[in-house]
Amino acid sequence: MSKHRPLAVLVAALLTAAPALHAQDAKPATFSLAQFRTLKWIAGSWRGVDGNGKPFYEEYRVVDDSTIGMRQYTDSTFTAVTPDSSLITWRAGVVTSKGSGSPFIAAEMTPTSVKFARGSTRNFAFTRDSPSQWTARINSGLPGVAEVVYVMRRVPRP
Repeated sequence: MSKHRPLAVLVAALLTAAPALHAQDAKPATFSLAQFRTLKWIAGSWRGVDGNGKPFYEEYRVVDDSTIGMRQYTDSTFTAVTPDSSLITWRAGVVTSKGSGSPFIAAEMTPTSVKFARGSTRNFAFTRDSPSQWTARINSGLPGVAEVVYVMRRVPRP
């Protein structure tokens, strides 16, 4: 996986490439609906920059009390949606992030961060740095592949 891909592409690749949780894996962490609602800080329009210096754009929207939707856009006009999208959901205490593949399960959550994992090494985390910035850290779990870090900055919608 290239370190030069936008956030949604890397997360989608993680979602597709990793095997589903097996029955012998630990029971998923559970969180209250109130804890899930603290993730609303991620709602908004965001700009990141990939490893090649190319900007990418994402929007997170609170769909309802237990769902946050993500869309990726082709440019700063936020008019043309790319095929990459995902949902972060709370269902019966379990928080998942699901794109086109099997879901990642939230392993840790605080009012300013969430870490999703599948297995012992594949994971990604979102951490709020300020009201106008958050950081994504993505670990593929593949030997020799470094963690990818994106700083996402809030942008006004046109």
